[in-house]
Amino acid sequence: MGRRAPGPTVANMIERGRTPLRSRDDLAALGFQLILYPLTGLFAAASALETAYGQLRAAGTTAGHEDRLFAFEQFNALLGADEKQALAEHLGGDGI
Repeated sequence: MGRRAPGPTVANMIERGRTPLRSRDDLAALGFQLILYPLTGLFAAASALETAYGQLRAAGTTAGHEDRLFAFEQFNALLGADEKQALAEHLGGDGI
């Protein structure tokens, strides 16, 4: 499939879309050179948001579900907050 097309070939994988999901290895074997999953993160985030806010709405609290949430420190680490703070201070700012 991808081997027959001229130029670079791209496979656009969208979960629950029209194109059946294939593994990276399968698509590479078919000749695809670039494989995109443009909505995977957004779909996962939307599902997590729906679950978290659904729990909050139903119970009026997120207590008991903290294991499904990032801790504040974990979230800051993901964002690189310490590094950004250090850079801001190095550049003469007050930080973030």
